[in-house]
Amino acid sequence: MKKNQQKNELSKEQALFSEQKIRNFNRKLHTSIAASLLAGVFGFCALAFRTQIPLILRGVFLLLVIFLLGLALYLLLSTRKNFFKD
Repeated sequence: MKKNQQKNELSKEQALFSEQKIRNFNRKLHTSIAASLLAGVFGFCALAFRTQIPLILRGVFLLLVIFLLGLALYLLLSTRKNFFKD
């Protein structure tokens, strides 16, 4: 009886440890994706305003920049929300 109880406790600890590893991996993944998106935003800004492109394309670039910024912020905030759940 005690051996089964010890095995159950051990398996619960292992499951909790693997869940923490998955959360840490997701946190790092979301942070790196958000950093890449922010780098892309700065690249789009540089491309849009350093070259001679029509105003309509600048507007498209601006919309793309806003979308990428929103996506990066969403990833960062969802990562932090999961961080506080731990």
